[in-house]
Amino acid sequence: MSKMKTCEPIFLLDYKAKFFSEYKEYYLSKDKEKLLALFDDELVYELSNDYEYQALSVKDSEASNIEKVYKSLSSLNRRNAVNEELFFTMIHTYYLDYLLEYIEVNGIEDIQDLIFFKGDTIDALFKQLLSKYYWLGYFFKEDKEGLYLEVYLSNDLDEKIKLIVGHNFYHIEGLLFKVVKSLKDNELSNIDAYRYLNQRLDHLSSILVIDLLDDQELNAYIESFVEDYKK
Repeated sequence: MSKMKTCEPIFLLDYKAKFFSEYKEYYLSKDKEKLLALFDDELVYELSNDYEYQALSVKDSEASNIEKVYKSLSSLNRRNAVNEELFFTMIHTYYLDYLLEYIEVNGIEDIQDLIFFKGDTIDALFKQLLSKYYWLGYFFKEDKEGLYLEVYLSNDLDEKIKLIVGHNFYHIEGLLFKVVKSLKDNELSNIDAYRYLNQRLDHLSSILVIDLLDDQELNAYIESFVEDYKK
């Protein structure tokens, strides 16, 4: 069992300042040794959280990699689960092989978007690669076989994530999974169906406190919205 790693804020700030002028070329040339050496620093340290690393691979499905990340990081408390320093450090230590492989295979040039938080906090959580995997895993933790996560990832993912970021009712545990499950069970996967349910949930949240609904009540609302969409 290993320990999760993070860094001091000043280390991250200095890294950002030097990224384009000094460090970006290390990613493009897949110079793992030089990148690891940067994190051999007294400002990089271990947390008390136990951590069981599971290797990721671009040859595996993205859903599989998401499930592995969430399982490994599931002990994070809410404060660390939105902490840029932690995800930045973890992706450059335990997950560095995957990061470099992902950049190469996908031909990514805007590497900074994969490693740093960009934009406001909620938006940033779904742009940094490791953080995005963690939070998608969190939202789909009830999906034991990964079937609904696979469907969610299959098309228009950026648009679907914008719906999450733009509405605070998705903080309700299990809500996104309920939406995706209901749509898949009704053989709906198009982005218009997601937008429609999002609009109905938005309206619902404006007239009652949906946090107080139990699972049965919330499922009933979602099912009724799906039926209305199919008409």
